[in-house]
Amino acid sequence: MYTEEERIILKKAELLFKENNMSDIFINHVSFHGYCEESVCLEKIDEKKFNVFFGEKGNKYELQEFTNIFDAVVNVIKKIAVIDVVVNELTEKFKKMIDSDDSKHLNYTY
Repeated sequence: MYTEEERIILKKAELLFKENNMSDIFINHVSFHGYCEESVCLEKIDEKKFNVFFGEKGNKYELQEFTNIFDAVVNVIKKIAVIDVVVNELTEKFKKMIDSDDSKHLNYTY
C-alpha cells in the first residue's frame, strides 16, 4: 500500500503523461500497481523497496530495484520515453514510405 506522499508522486507522474499527450501510453502500457501484461510496471515490495520492470507473458524483464519511489518513477518515465521515441520515429518513417512513390520494387509475400 502506498503512503500519501507516494500517491502524490504517482499522481504527478500520471499528470506528466497526460500533459504531454501520452495518456494512451500511460493507460495501456504503465502500471503503478505491480505486474501488468505488456507494460512498464512499478511494484512496491516494502516500505523502502520498489521494483521497475517490463511485464510480458507472465514474466518480469529488466527488473531494477530502487530504495525510493522518486527514482523508481523516473526509471518508468525513461523506459516509456524510449518506447515513445521509437514509436514516433517508426511512425514518421512509415508515413514517408507511404507518401513516397517508390513502390515498384516491393515484393508482396501476402
